[in-house]
Amino acid sequence: MSRSSSLRQTLQLSADHTLEVLSVEPSGDCFYDCIHALLARRDATVDLTTSPMGLWSRDHDANEWSTSTIPSSQTMRDYVADQLTSEQFDLYRMYATAGVLEYSWMTSANAPGNLQELRDFAKRSGRRHGPGKCLWADEFALRTVSDGLHLTILIVDDQAQSGRGFSMKRKRGKGETNSHTDGRFVSIGNYRSAVILHRSRREHYNCLIIDSLSVFDLETSPVYSRCSSVNVDNQNCNEPNPKNSETKPVSDGRVLPTTKIDSKKEKNLTKQRIGKFYCGCAGFSNSKWVGNFYPKTIVGNNSDRQLSHYQEYFSTVEVNSTFYGVPSEATVSKWKSLCSKSFRLVLKAPKAVTHEHESLNISTLVFFLNRMQPLRDILQCVLIQCPRTLVVDVTQLEQMKKAWKEEASWYAGYFAFEFRNKTSFYDTDVRDFLTENKWPLVMHPDSLERSTIGTSVAGRGTSDIIEYEPQLLSELAQTGLVTSTSDMVYVRLHGTNDEHQGEYNARQLRNIASQIHSWRMQGLDVYCFFLNDLEPLAVACPQKYGADPWERWAAMPKNAKHLEKLVFELTGEQIPEAPRKPRSTLLNYFAKK
Repeated sequence: MSRSSSLRQTLQLSADHTLEVLSVEPSGDCFYDCIHALLARRDATVDLTTSPMGLWSRDHDANEWSTSTIPSSQTMRDYVADQLTSEQFDLYRMYATAGVLEYSWMTSANAPGNLQELRDFAKRSGRRHGPGKCLWADEFALRTVSDGLHLTILIVDDQAQSGRGFSMKRKRGKGETNSHTDGRFVSIGNYRSAVILHRSRREHYNCLIIDSLSVFDLETSPVYSRCSSVNVDNQNCNEPNPKNSETKPVSDGRVLPTTKIDSKKEKNLTKQRIGKFYCGCAGFSNSKWVGNFYPKTIVGNNSDRQLSHYQEYFSTVEVNSTFYGVPSEATVSKWKSLCSKSFRLVLKAPKAVTHEHESLNISTLVFFLNRMQPLRDILQCVLIQCPRTLVVDVTQLEQMKKAWKEEASWYAGYFAFEFRNKTSFYDTDVRDFLTENKWPLVMHPDSLERSTIGTSVAGRGTSDIIEYEPQLLSELAQTGLVTSTSDMVYVRLHGTNDEHQGEYNARQLRNIASQIHSWRMQGLDVYCFFLNDLEPLAVACPQKYGADPWERWAAMPKNAKHLEKLVFELTGEQIPEAPRKPRSTLLNYFAKK
């Protein structure tokens, strides 16, 4: 059997999936060469510039990082060496004294005598000095590279025995049971982006590429179910070194932690709450939707009927019209009468709060909140979108909180902050304040330092629109550290250009759904809103048999329903019923859709 066939059998890959083995030159650097080769491929979609290794490289003047976001093998070696500690030095000595063969270099005549000498030894190029004369890719190096690049590293050894793995040959102690770990798989790290390597009996690494993806989304990968059960780092990404684990040397020299999970914790994990998901559009009143979402005859351009019809398909809406002014009391009263009790309303704060002064206009925000008081039962969140020119600091947030508590304490919903100014977005004090108050930091791809409106010559035109590939939501999630600020995630998706026109394709929606699924599995509720107002490309085309009814809708409601379907499919859930049921009238059957 060929190596590729053997690996395919080990990974239990069906014929629907492709497998490619990318070989690297045998040397003491083969592990680092594999990581570099996988990241350097064109299909690799991972941003390393804000990873710990990327930040370290800039601080240490790594020359090649200024021209490329892909670290060389030597850069990775240098980074690993820099992370070595005196505790790790003592650990290596202990392994050598215990007779672990792979650490025998610590007892040789030229062995490192202190931490600095160990770091110098670790920087040695395996290609130049050869195997055995450099620090090989032990567990410390694997874990350090994984955490340094925010990358899960999966290792498959098709020659190892299932259920044995890399464990030492020893008798079981009293009270121990047989391990059910499949020894052919080892997983280092717990990050969404992942790579997979093949390890031979000769300690050599090669790259594996499944479905032409050198870097893939771990949870949606066909090998996820095979490798997830043996993840040695099955903890939160912010805690790469579990406290409840023991680290032990093993026969091949690797140091794999043995995680202890008591029975109570294991039961709690199986009962973990899955976060809720609410998906909708940025607004409900849109003339382009008439005939493309709103039936022309029974709804048309009547905004009251549009809001009622909208609730037959969506459970939430982000109202952007409030950005242009505080609604009248009559409008607020009308919204209250039209919205179902289970409908979730999100309102954008007026621009007078965020766009017309050098700091947040708190008095206007309080006035706006009190005008909205009749909506208290359905108002879930107030979106505060701050432009790139506005720097928001903790002092302003504290003043806002004080005014809210004293003058509009009736409001018990969220304040979601979208910072387009990088200083505010990355301000750790601001992050801490949001965390303390459980206010979500909005995840809006491609929004930092951008205006995102009216960039064409005609303004909202079509002749000179510049299209771009949207930033991956998974990348933004790593940068935004969204899980640390609130138990709610707020996502805004505004298309593939600054005019908010266009349509997300199926591949882009699957990536978005995958990240939302990850948040939900952490128990986080997710609100997601689309703002991309392109009409269907071919309205008159007959609908395919068996196609979803929303396939012929305008882009915003179409993408929202498609994403909703994808997200709930990942958990095997039925899509929840909408707040309103369609009215049964003769016009429903005969009116032109």
